Amino acid sequence: MKKAFLMVCAALVAFAACNKQAEEIPAEKNQVVFHLDARHPEDAGAATKAVKTAWEAGDVIFVFIAGQTAPAYLELKYDGSSWINTGKGLAPMSDGTRAMRAVYLPYGSDAEVQAESGNYVFSKTAFSYYLSAYQEFTVADGVVTGTFDMQFADGFVQFYYEKEGVTPTEGGSTLSVSYVTPTALTGLASNLSLNTFCRPEGAAMPGQVFGDGYRYSGVVRADKRNVSETYTLKLAVGEDYRKADGNKKMCCTDEADPEYPGRAYNLSGVSSWTTDAMPALVDMGLSVKWMNMNFGATAEGEIGDYYAWGELETYYVVGSSPIQWKPGKDQAYTWYSYRWDGFPLEKYTGPTGDGLSTLETEDDLVQVMVGAGWRLPSKVECQELADTKSNTDDYEWRWCNGSTEQYDGSTVPGWEIKWKTTGATIFFPAAGFRLIKGLNFADGYGFYWSSDVSEADSKEAYDFEFNLPTLTEEPRVDDVSRYAGLTVRGVR
Repeated sequence: MKKAFLMVCAALVAFAACNKQAEEIPAEKNQVVFHLDARHPEDAGAATKAVKTAWEAGDVIFVFIAGQTAPAYLELKYDGSSWINTGKGLAPMSDGTRAMRAVYLPYGSDAEVQAESGNYVFSKTAFSYYLSAYQEFTVADGVVTGTFDMQFADGFVQFYYEKEGVTPTEGGSTLSVSYVTPTALTGLASNLSLNTFCRPEGAAMPGQVFGDGYRYSGVVRADKRNVSETYTLKLAVGEDYRKADGNKKMCCTDEADPEYPGRAYNLSGVSSWTTDAMPALVDMGLSVKWMNMNFGATAEGEIGDYYAWGELETYYVVGSSPIQWKPGKDQAYTWYSYRWDGFPLEKYTGPTGDGLSTLETEDDLVQVMVGAGWRLPSKVECQELADTKSNTDDYEWRWCNGSTEQYDGSTVPGWEIKWKTTGATIFFPAAGFRLIKGLNFADGYGFYWSSDVSEADSKEAYDFEFNLPTLTEEPRVDDVSRYAGLTVRGVR
């Protein structure tokens, strides 16, 4: 299937007359009857298109009205020809002028609206594109009639990918694009402003099943919109992980420049995908497959980067020499830089606290940045890996000192583990760890985060550790202060 699809940036306009009849809410005393319609951006006269260019039966628009108390709202449901207007717990309203916000979630027609601290919260997080409109309306003789012209968020961009012979499945694909930030809509504040949260720039955008392929959505950094820029795309479909580079204009609305298709891009015809320096799964005969390199590395023999437990970014500027600390992180790897602090901890305080003992999806570095089933290993999976050292019938551990003994030419010391059944190997660099502004035990020890909080002290988390072969201590699972900077290896 071939799709040329383009995105729309539609300006917000005032109400227009409604030509379609909608089902009325039964009238009660001071109960308002709504006759509301909604135009898709394609119908609003814009010159470019989105992946989806028209409403479909079953589409739902959530309408939130100023002065109402969460979780009350108005539901607009499209039946294929008109919008059915149904009040959901709305309180009576007298005649007058008010404001309302309409929100469309392509994959949230069955979402529930909940109340939290006076705000509206969706039961589903919408990473896929959404449309919204904000405008005033007038209640006249108990009736509201009007039309929403729906619009996209500033900087919004979409991608589409399909592969012959591959049936798309929910959660089966992610796409990362430089300068593009996955942005999720979680609900609305009581003043009807949108509540969103963002993954780091370049993080994985979840692929939503659309037709025979996947659709991905994000927001382009403001200074990269409508300018030529070289982008790196990293695509994961099942266990297939690849990347491509290309020069594009994102969010281009110049119709006179046909080379750039605007706000949506079909990646199905890209022929320059490569697998060079990309993480791969290594089957070591264990309960999970392990990523073949450290997070942030571009080759198996590289150290990669250091992260505090549950953090999604390093505290330093990657690649800086001498090391530069990011704004607000000048205390480096200490509690003062940690996102949940330590006095007291704000999250993952275990059974006696908030009940959270394992990283949630949005706090798991590997899930957020790579997606498509990748994640941090659990404590049990780390122990399973450590136990292969003593299982000499099936595994062989070889110390590589980086000089006379090397792993694939790498000068970084570490352990190579070999599964004798297949000959598969995996290498773990002895990267040490970062504490405050120092790097400790590099070249002799390895420390790799798990996804689990320590049962003994929630200020610590479990890790997989090893040391030089000259020391008697075997590879093991231990616990480390959560603010320390450790290396990360993903599993699937």
